[in-house]
Amino acid sequence: MSRSPRRGRAKAPPDASVPEASGRTPERLFAALEMNDFILRHLARIYAAFEGDVLLAMVLGEVAHHNVGRQLPRQANYDPGELARLLEESGRETSFRPCNAYSVSAATGIPYETVRRKVAALVRRGWLTRDGRRNLFVAPNAPRDLRALTETSVDDFLHVVAAVAAGPPRDGRPLLPQERPR
Repeated sequence: MSRSPRRGRAKAPPDASVPEASGRTPERLFAALEMNDFILRHLARIYAAFEGDVLLAMVLGEVAHHNVGRQLPRQANYDPGELARLLEESGRETSFRPCNAYSVSAATGIPYETVRRKVAALVRRGWLTRDGRRNLFVAPNAPRDLRALTETSVDDFLHVVAAVAAGPPRDGRPLLPQERPR
C-alpha cells in the first residue's frame, strides 16, 4: 500500500490570505485571466516536453526546487552567469540540498510509489541522479535539455507580470490577446 503524506506546499488552502472584499475588481479579474492564460500555455509546453506525463515534470521540478531553490540564489546574488557557473561546476552531491522520494511525495501530495516510479524514469532519462543514500539530485543535462522550455516560460511569465502591472486595457480592447506564443 502506498502512502500519500498530507503535509507540504501542495495542500495549503488556495485563498487563505485573500480577504473576500478584495475579490471583484477589474484588476483582479484581469490578473486572474492573465494568470490562467499563462498556466494553460505553460501546462501545454510541459505536456509536450514530458510526452504527456505531467507528474514526471512535477517530480523533476520538486527535486530541482529542493536542490537549488533556496541555496543557489543566495550564493550567486541572482546573477545568471554566476548561477550557471555554480550549476555546471559545483559537485551536485556536495553543493545541492539533497532530497528523497518520500520528501517529494510529502511536498507534492503524489503517492510515494508513484514518485518512486517517476524517479526511476527520470534517472533512465538522465535527468536525475541518486547517491548511495538514495538522495536525489538534478543531473547536469536536465537544465540543458529543458532550456528552451524554461526560457520560453520565463519570457512568457515576465510578459504576464508586465501586463498585470500595467492593468486591464481601458480602451475597449479584449482583456486577453488573441495570439500569444505557445
